[in-house]
Amino acid sequence: MKAARLIGEVYGHIDNNVGDPFLEYRVRTLIYGGFFEVKGIPKAMRYYSIKLKQFAGKDKGEFSYDKRKQCVFKTN
Repeated sequence: MKAARLIGEVYGHIDNNVGDPFLEYRVRTLIYGGFFEVKGIPKAMRYYSIKLKQFAGKDKGEFSYDKRKQCVFKTN
């Protein structure tokens, strides 16, 4: 998924007033933290694609949201 697409989707779903530079910063933080695999150079959001990294020894999981709008990661 292109990073610009992900940032646009998140931007459309949040209620807070944050800009896309902050969301791109958070995506880069997750890339450098090892949560996303990156293809391309994370120079600007249109230059790279990302996908959720598969963790060794863990089953595939899925993200869901509870009623308090908190992100929860569940493994299968």
